[in-house]
Amino acid sequence: MRNVSRNSKKIKKQYIPKKKLKPEQEIAALLLKVPQKYVPDRIEDPDINDRERRRLMQKLKNRFAAQRTRDQRKQHISELEEINMLLEAAN
Repeated sequence: MRNVSRNSKKIKKQYIPKKKLKPEQEIAALLLKVPQKYVPDRIEDPDINDRERRRLMQKLKNRFAAQRTRDQRKQHISELEEINMLLEAAN
């Protein structure tokens, strides 16, 4: 067992900030990730204000994340059911 000094310095991770995208770039990047059925029609409307656009984008991100979570849960449950069937067959 090695002796470690109490005064040894901890290595700190360097914080690298994310690059901020312009609103148009952020919308374009988000629209590439998200299926079209979650995208509201008015998100690209130039007449809406920034507050409304941010609200729509947050809603879009939330819908996409919720659907991804539901899909992951379904997959996990199906895997557990499969394992259960195999264990029941083995007994």
